[in-house]
Amino acid sequence: MASYGSGAPGGIFLPLLAIGALIGTLYGMALVNFMHFDSVYINNFIILAMAGYFTAVVRAPITGTILITEMTGSFSHLLSLAIVSIVAYIVADVLASKPIYESLLEKFLHSQGEKIYFGKKKNKAILEFAVCIGSELDGKQIKEVQWPSHCLLVAVKRGEHEILPRGDTVIYPGDYLIVLTNEDRVSKINDDLVIMTGCCEILK
Repeated sequence: MASYGSGAPGGIFLPLLAIGALIGTLYGMALVNFMHFDSVYINNFIILAMAGYFTAVVRAPITGTILITEMTGSFSHLLSLAIVSIVAYIVADVLASKPIYESLLEKFLHSQGEKIYFGKKKNKAILEFAVCIGSELDGKQIKEVQWPSHCLLVAVKRGEHEILPRGDTVIYPGDYLIVLTNEDRVSKINDDLVIMTGCCEILK
């Protein structure tokens, strides 16, 4: 917190490695004192913990493995580093832990007053709607329409042509609107756009 908050370059890089080394030291000392491990293995636990902690926080297993290998100057730990990094990545993914840089970006944008909706990355849906004559969208430019929140108009199909939408693109009857949204918003977006286009949903 102190390192990143100071605004110094590479503010969280060294703390990640330092915290990982401390975790490895504590783990190694616990094994030495309670499980009677040889104290010579503490250095190995420090190296492995640095790679595991770095990977879990940054979510970059290959980078963590190569980085710690380069720091130690030895390839003797390469296989064990790779295994620890992969396990750390899997555990962080199962626990739905976000990469640190992504979390910092979200907090930065939030502090700047940006209102951004982050949907589920793996659950997207594409909807297609036909525009009917006399509907709310008939003859309007895209920028004039109050579109439902959490959806994106990605294309307008007109006959055999597919138009990339711009603010001044006019919507005509017979056009097909291709909309991208999150899967958990499909029902709401479908209801709103059915009313706006005057036609039912064509493709999901």
